[in-house]
Amino acid sequence: MRVTDLFEQKKETLQQIHDLTQDIKYVVEQEDYDQLEELLDKRQSLMNKVNDVDIELQGLKIDATANNTFLNEIKDILKETIELDREIKARLGQEMVSLKQKIKTLRGNKNLKQAYYPQQRQNSGYFIDRKK
Repeated sequence: MRVTDLFEQKKETLQQIHDLTQDIKYVVEQEDYDQLEELLDKRQSLMNKVNDVDIELQGLKIDATANNTFLNEIKDILKETIELDREIKARLGQEMVSLKQKIKTLRGNKNLKQAYYPQQRQNSGYFIDRKK
């Protein structure tokens, strides 16, 4: 494969990753976590594809000046994707803190209930002998 073809493939794949990251941001805002997992799996497979292209590019001699436009476009896409990913991480971090607080409150309520209404213990026998 030619170097320009590899750069074009990498750019297209990174654009797909960027689009998926935008979808992930929307899904996180809608709190649809089942779809989030599916989108993250798709994004990971695309990232693996980019890694494969990078490995192919390492084996080739690259003229930096001839491919400068591709490199700049790739950098721009990556910057935008990284910024979106930071926003997603911040949102998920807030959700995690909120869920931890809810769990803590629920545990406190459970302990409070057990303090006021302790579990009743059975004083009589568990088994009754009917033959006597």
